[in-house]
Formats: sequence, C-alpha cells, structure tokens
Amino acid sequence: MPYDPRKTYLSGEQYINDPNYLRPSWPRELVRDVRTLCTALGYDINTVEFAIKDGVPYAIDFMNPAPDAELQSVGEFYHNWVQ
Repeated sequence: MPYDPRKTYLSGEQYINDPNYLRPSWPRELVRDVRTLCTALGYDINTVEFAIKDGVPYAIDFMNPAPDAELQSVGEFYHNWVQ
C-alpha cells in the first residue's frame, strides 16, 4: 500500500491504490519475507511496513498483530481488501 504522508491524517486518502508501484520482482520477494517474519513471530495477522531507499526495501515496522484497517484510516479500497 503506497503511503502519502502529505495527506490529512485519517482522511482515508493517505494510502493510495496503485498496483504498479513496486518493481515487478518485489511482490513475490516481499510476500516471502513478510510470511517469514510473521511465521517467526507466530502471528496470524500482522502489518509489515517497508521503507524503500535507493531501491532497497527495509522492513521498518513488523510487530503489529492488531493492525488498523478501519475505513477512515486506510481508505475504502484497502478496508474492503482486508475484510
């Protein structure tokens, strides 16, 4: 979920629906890495955030077993995706 911190907090506009924002190989690689983290932590559900710097994704927040998926937080597209 691409994130735009310039958008108003809890506006539902901070998370942008753009299915092409990652390099083509990254979705498979990042899903593998996320599943490895969640399995190691014993989490059934989790959010994992990556910061991308100089073309390298870094896991920066990955210990959230009660993620916020409220409509006003993540917007309609991602809220519906989680349900």
